[in-house]
Amino acid sequence: LELERARTAIAAGLAQLAQQAGASAPLCLVAHGAGGLVAIDYFQELQRAASDGAEGVGSGPVSTPMQRGETLASVATLGVPISSGHVLTSTQGLQLSVPAPGAHATWPKLRGTWLHFFHREDALSAPLGALVDASVVDLECRARPGRKGIEASPHLLYLCADASKEVLQPVARAFAQVWQDSNIVQGGAANDVQAIESRLSKVGAI
Repeated sequence: LELERARTAIAAGLAQLAQQAGASAPLCLVAHGAGGLVAIDYFQELQRAASDGAEGVGSGPVSTPMQRGETLASVATLGVPISSGHVLTSTQGLQLSVPAPGAHATWPKLRGTWLHFFHREDALSAPLGALVDASVVDLECRARPGRKGIEASPHLLYLCADASKEVLQPVARAFAQVWQDSNIVQGGAANDVQAIESRLSKVGAI
């Protein structure tokens, strides 16, 4: 029941984002903890449905490229509980493609990056690359928050202030590359990429 609610929330969020950002806008995904498992499962099921010629996931069809997962351009997962992978509805393992199949037809220069962060003090997290049929960049997060109480919550290790350089900067760089790769960048406009990266890296939470 909770899994289905989460998937419904993702579908609703994509519909709203497609309306606000554009139905064919490049999609950058950040997923944390168990939400990462749900997101991976959701998008790889979209990709599987597309390869089978079907429309939509779950209760009904979807109407835009973004809602169909066709514009997925970059992914960042933080502390995905690999040992809890049995919650996935897929029976074929982790097979998410990043960027989405066909994305290069729209953005020929799209690099597409999947960053996966894990922490040695987060017992449920682990490197993901060996389990996925995609090019995943595994990054170990070693931040040690100094505030009391956070030590007892390993899943918060990726979100503390000390994790800024280890998490926010690589994510900002990857997402700035999506902007660059999906737009025509000439001359001084390339400097805008650095500006976007700088702004994103200063955000307290993504």
